[in-house]
Amino acid sequence: PQSLRIDRKDLPWLLGMGFFLGSFHILYNQSVVLNGAAVTSVLQAAMPGVVTLAAFYLWKEKLTQEKIGSMIIIFTGTAMASQVNLFSLEQTDTKGLLVGFAVPFLYAGWSLCGKNMVSKYGATGCLTIAFGVASMMLLPLQPFTRQPLPLNPTSALAFCGLIAISTFGGFSLYLLGMKHLQAGIASILVMSEIFFTLI
Repeated sequence: PQSLRIDRKDLPWLLGMGFFLGSFHILYNQSVVLNGAAVTSVLQAAMPGVVTLAAFYLWKEKLTQEKIGSMIIIFTGTAMASQVNLFSLEQTDTKGLLVGFAVPFLYAGWSLCGKNMVSKYGATGCLTIAFGVASMMLLPLQPFTRQPLPLNPTSALAFCGLIAISTFGGFSLYLLGMKHLQAGIASILVMSEIFFTLI
């Protein structure tokens, strides 16, 4: 409860965090539908570049050769692993590309808002507000989506794991990393999710 006593001046950052998170999830899924999972993964891998450049301008974080090299490796490696020819995307149209290119910017927006707030409110306080706002954004879309109910014991356990480990655990650790690392470094490290997904 202590971490939910929000200063009014911080509310735009926390609401922005939820807005970016909700928008990211909506457009990420839309990009998968329009472009396919491979192209969407490659476009998402541009996120560290957006965060690193924004952090350079916002907080004067150094733009080092190591960061630039890491971003090139992430982007190139993701494109190679996804077997996407970046110079020949006939399967995507303008709408698909616009939605796809929004994905790394929305992911970066939530990361930057979180970096700005996590030291003050902690991961739990930030995520409570951000997930609440994102849930309200996703709620109107639920009637148009097939719901996986009723849950059997196996799928209920998997669903609880998705919430506790992958969602709350993953996002909390990312924000805690943001608290102790530069935003550019944390955003580069979080792209290791692509590597672990392949494994």
